[in-house]
Amino acid sequence: MDMDNSMSGGPGLTTAGLDMSNYTVASDFLAALLDDTVLQQTDYAIARAFWYGIVIVIVLAGMVNWGQWGLLKLRSVTGNIASMMYTADS
Repeated sequence: MDMDNSMSGGPGLTTAGLDMSNYTVASDFLAALLDDTVLQQTDYAIARAFWYGIVIVIVLAGMVNWGQWGLLKLRSVTGNIASMMYTADS
C-alpha cells in the first residue's frame, strides 16, 4: 500500500469528488466496492497454484519413498548374494 492508502496496482476506490448524500451515487459506489470479479479471478489462480504445489509435494514424497524402498531392496539382494558367496567359500 502506498502512503495515500491506495493499492499499488491501481488507483483504487475513493469517495473524492462524489456526493455521498445522493442515494444513487452512494449506492453505485457501494456496488462497485462490493464487486469482487477481479478478486475471484485472482483467488482462482492462487487456489490452482496451491493445489498444484500440493500435488508436487505428494509426488516428490512418493518418489523419495519409492527410491528408499528400491535402495532397501537392492541392499537386501546384494547382502544375500554376499552372504551366499561367503558361506560358499567356507
